[in-house]
Amino acid sequence: MSGVNLSTASHNWIHAVNRLPSLQQLYFNSELHGTIPAGFGNLTRLTRLDLTGNSLAGSIPADIWSLTSLTLLDLSHNLFTSRLLPQIGNMTRLSQLTLVHCSLVGSIPTEIGYLTSLTDLSLSGNSRSGFIPPEIGKLSNLITLDLSSSYLEGTVSERHLANTTKLIVLCLYDNPLAMQFHHNWVPPFQLQTVKLDAIKLGPTFPTWLRSQKSIMDLDMSNTSIQDAVPHWFWKNSSSSSIMDINLSHNQISGTLPAIPPDICDLQQLYALDLSNNQISGEIPNCWREATKLFFVNLANNRLLSGRIPPSLRYCNRLAIIDLGDNKFSGDIPTWIGQSLQNLEVLRLRSNMFSGNIPMQLGQLRDLQIIDLSDNRLSGSVPHSLGNFSAMISISNIDLSDNELSGVIPTEIGSLFALQTLNLSRNSFGGRIPAAIGRMKSLETLDLSFNELSGVIPESFSALDSLSHLNLSYNNLSGVIPSGNQLRTLDDASIYIGNAYLCGPPVTKSCFNETNADFVEENKTESDVLSFNFGIALGYLVGLWRNTK
Repeated sequence: MSGVNLSTASHNWIHAVNRLPSLQQLYFNSELHGTIPAGFGNLTRLTRLDLTGNSLAGSIPADIWSLTSLTLLDLSHNLFTSRLLPQIGNMTRLSQLTLVHCSLVGSIPTEIGYLTSLTDLSLSGNSRSGFIPPEIGKLSNLITLDLSSSYLEGTVSERHLANTTKLIVLCLYDNPLAMQFHHNWVPPFQLQTVKLDAIKLGPTFPTWLRSQKSIMDLDMSNTSIQDAVPHWFWKNSSSSSIMDINLSHNQISGTLPAIPPDICDLQQLYALDLSNNQISGEIPNCWREATKLFFVNLANNRLLSGRIPPSLRYCNRLAIIDLGDNKFSGDIPTWIGQSLQNLEVLRLRSNMFSGNIPMQLGQLRDLQIIDLSDNRLSGSVPHSLGNFSAMISISNIDLSDNELSGVIPTEIGSLFALQTLNLSRNSFGGRIPAAIGRMKSLETLDLSFNELSGVIPESFSALDSLSHLNLSYNNLSGVIPSGNQLRTLDDASIYIGNAYLCGPPVTKSCFNETNADFVEENKTESDVLSFNFGIALGYLVGLWRNTK
């Protein structure tokens, strides 16, 4: 029999399999529990064994390592507490060894070097410890090497990769590893995928990458690089098909204008993340219309004051822009709302932008995340913000720490799926719109440090999901609503700085307080709640807030 695919669990599955000594392929992707019993040693003709996606525990039976005819062994996504035994060196016909997320412990045996037929070695997501044996460098047919997230330590040198001439995928990320190569070392391979994030590559930029002309996906974030990005890197990237570059969370220095024009010639580039570095200068004004850029993150650098380059408007596929925590200034360009119709995330927080919030942003019907906080924006919030229609379950609006004034637009109440609304530390005046009570998903509402007046709308009692509320330091008055979810928000600091509020949880009694303002407010609320939101009902915007 050539193959069996068992889709239902059986307590006697191994006994049934043992009656098939001519079996060549066994796929058991089911809900097996318990341990693997011995008995596989009888299946001498077995070439492919796949037990992935079960709940098997205990040790891997030693007789599995005696199946010398196997070309594929996949025991991934199980609950073993087992080691790789030296006998694995007998399985010289193996071309694919996949033991991903199966709780393996201990070091990788040096006998792994005997498996010279291996093309795919994936041991990621385990609890092993120890060093990577240099014998891996003997695997001359290896195409994919994935040892990520497995608590491996020590140093990877030229010896580990000496003969891997066919290697295309190298994933060593999320290990306490360091990579140290001779300055002039030229690798024998041409990589397409390089995932080295959260290991130590620095302090200098890795020079061995200079020979790599085929990289498509590069992640060297959080790798202790304290160097400028060399010109040859951008030149190599512009001549390749690179799609994803992540160099974030390092100490990369240099200025963006010093980067050659090649950075603007990356026509296949999908995502560029240089955030959390020490890059200065300005964004090059050379982006081309043909670019496929979807994600740009330059946040938390030292970019000098200057405007967002208008050439960015031609990147009409952009969905994510993060320029937060820099020194950009000037107005927020109106073309963001006119040209970038695919935009889903706009984060410009902690810069020096001034002027009004462009009403054109309301044209971004797919906008899910927008954070304009901690700038110098002034004027009123445009009513067009109620036009956002992206229905995302987790979302925020953060316009805090600006110089915004006027009233809070009632249209904001049409953003029914909004979970966080932060308008604090501005100069908003007038009454709190009763329409906010229609935002059933709202979990956090911060209107503190404004100039809001009148009573707190009774409609707030309908905010069943509300868990964080801050209305402090305004000019609010009247009785604090106490219905439904508001009863659980009994912290008096929520209302501090409003001298004319009364009732629990503040200590001021409402006895003998005039209710004239309260009566008029209820009338105003009734008018607002009858506002016709039309087809805009069901809209939601998500605006993203990070801690400073």
